[in-house]
Amino acid sequence: AGYHRPMYCSNLDNDCYKPDSDGERLRAEYEDLFFEQGVDVVLEAHEHSFEALYPVYNNSVPQKDFNMPKAPVHVINGAAGCNEDHGLCLNPMLGPRGEWSAFRQWLPFTYGYGHLQVLNETNLYINQVRDRDMKVVYEIDLFQTEHGPFKPL
Repeated sequence: AGYHRPMYCSNLDNDCYKPDSDGERLRAEYEDLFFEQGVDVVLEAHEHSFEALYPVYNNSVPQKDFNMPKAPVHVINGAAGCNEDHGLCLNPMLGPRGEWSAFRQWLPFTYGYGHLQVLNETNLYINQVRDRDMKVVYEIDLFQTEHGPFKPL
């Protein structure tokens, strides 16, 4: 699944956790649906940063890897650029890091992009590349053979 704003994020602007935030509304509207339908990966953006989440459902992290995930894995990639405050992006990732946060990257002018490869019916590969040196800064090798609804946590 994919859409613009994230359900979960570590950004300081509280887009995801302040009362009545977009993240709170998205969790209320879509989180059960994604879990019940067995959505393996949720691609999100909006935040001018990169953050990869462990499988998470209802703020619960059933595991800290990507092997046979028991809940959706969220990937937030809005790191391709920023036009806020002359590129400084005043939306730092200095807020508390949730248990669900596997990796996060934010510094002014640290831009990048991701690749997503569907390798076969059980393997999905995602990486994040930093643009200034073309270095892969994070990788997810997701392996899932049990397609369909997730089992209750």
